Amino acid sequence: MKAISFVVDASIYNTHIIVVFGGKKHINKELKKMGIKKIDTSNMQGAAGYTIELKENVLLWLKQKPPFTAFDYGCLSHEIFHCCSFILSRAGVKLCDKSEEAYAYLIGHVHEVIMDKIRTIKK
Repeated sequence: MKAISFVVDASIYNTHIIVVFGGKKHINKELKKMGIKKIDTSNMQGAAGYTIELKENVLLWLKQKPPFTAFDYGCLSHEIFHCCSFILSRAGVKLCDKSEEAYAYLIGHVHEVIMDKIRTIKK
């Protein structure tokens, strides 16, 4: 299966999440299709996924493509947390008791959009 890429709208925080599922050889091809500058992947070994702050957006890159295992879904959740943390930090919202709900809401939204996209890919 080819790499998969799509965008999750987080415009309420004036940004988007660029999601790419696919190995190291696919990441920069997918970014180029979206008009985004190449990233250096030379030091990206071992981890199943990465979250990278881009100039205006956030990149969520999971090396595995669907169908996902339970481990892959755990990695996806892990990277979604990082994305949301970058986005909310940029917006001046630091994680604490008073901001917990904003984090939970954004994490839930991003997870829902990505899961809906994964379901449509499987069909």
